[in-house]
Amino acid sequence: MMLEMSGHVGGALASEQAIGRCSPLGIAIGFLVPPILVPNIQDRDKLAYHISIMFYIIGGVATLLFILVIIVFKEKPKHPPSRAQSLSYALASPDASYLNSIVRLFKNLNFVLLVITYVPQQCPAWCGYSTSH
Repeated sequence: MMLEMSGHVGGALASEQAIGRCSPLGIAIGFLVPPILVPNIQDRDKLAYHISIMFYIIGGVATLLFILVIIVFKEKPKHPPSRAQSLSYALASPDASYLNSIVRLFKNLNFVLLVITYVPQQCPAWCGYSTSH
């Protein structure tokens, strides 16, 4: 979900070139930082300590970014980053709300069928991820 959300937010707020540069950088940082923070050691207590420190750092950074997003970002930029986004602004209904969008989504038969077929198939994987050690 986060990967999809970042693309949607990035598409609304930044140009394609900026997104093209930032996405690989974020992925690279995500692969480089954890091995630096969690060394390859045999002692389980020390390993658990390093992993907890990594999670606290990730939580702190995520909280800081969340606060910055709330304070700094506006709902829409002054100038749309692309023609498609400009057209989407022009066609957007002023009375559209989040709840109305969700209701419309669940009235869409194709979406309901997708949920019925996808969720039971993925639920064991989700439960397995949450309970694995």
